[in-house]
Amino acid sequence: MAPVAGFMGGPTEYYILPAITDVGGGVTTYLRNGTCPFEVALDVSDVSDGRALTISPADAKKDTVRLLTDAYFQFTGPTICITSDKWTLVDETATGGRRIITAGGEGSPFKIDKMGSFDDVYKLVFCPTVCDTCRPICQDVGVVSEEGKRWLVLSDQAFPFVFKRA
Repeated sequence: MAPVAGFMGGPTEYYILPAITDVGGGVTTYLRNGTCPFEVALDVSDVSDGRALTISPADAKKDTVRLLTDAYFQFTGPTICITSDKWTLVDETATGGRRIITAGGEGSPFKIDKMGSFDDVYKLVFCPTVCDTCRPICQDVGVVSEEGKRWLVLSDQAFPFVFKRA
């Protein structure tokens, strides 16, 4: 697993994996209704690392992502959608009451935080401080099972993740 000093610096690619077993593989994307943008989910295969992504500071003057600072998550590699692959929070009015995370759009800032007392287990948090257009929501990223997949959504129940260099 990736070492965590200041957290992450430079254009290094990472996989985000569940810190618990038998819940799915690494973070990836799926088309929910056959239309773009992709939605962010755990891979259905427990042995898959998911899709590689870069994590960059939301503050363009910074070069390192530190814990509890705003950062953008963007998948690398090809996509069939004609949008960016940045993680973007979708308003609940467009998704039937659930705040989902898609891979497309301008991007929404997320934070990485330690999860409990474990050295290499983290949670993801949506609580932007650098975004004038973001609603003042502060909530953890959790996982919900629907349609045979485990989707990343804002939740009161944080999901534990680990990071692995790609």
